[in-house]
Amino acid sequence: MTFSKKKKNLLIILASLVLSIITITSAYAAVLVEQSGLNLRVGESSATTSRVTVESGQELHVGIYYYYNAPRKSTTYKIFKNGVEWYKGTISGSERYVEKVFKPGPGEYSVRHYNTPEKDVSSYGGIQVYKP
Repeated sequence: MTFSKKKKNLLIILASLVLSIITITSAYAAVLVEQSGLNLRVGESSATTSRVTVESGQELHVGIYYYYNAPRKSTTYKIFKNGVEWYKGTISGSERYVEKVFKPGPGEYSVRHYNTPEKDVSSYGGIQVYKP
């Protein structure tokens, strides 16, 4: 099978583009280092993750999501660093989820999601450490 010069050049360009795309996307890929989940059930006051260790230069990702049938009510969550409250946030009843990315200093981090006073919200989520 013979290729014309034009087809050969086109194949070389196409191969170069594919390799460039692979190189660019892998350069921005982050590696999951550690994670811990939580599951808040109806009737529970709160749910928490276990601690994850963040080292210098790593990212902390937090995601909490209401279950589909959960009521549209606001709740709060806290991120703890070495057992001490480090960040506090609210999950809007209309949004029903939160996703945050932090670049914190080294330490041990955990997340606690607090239910409504009626204890009628159910959610899932967790905390993840990524190495960029």
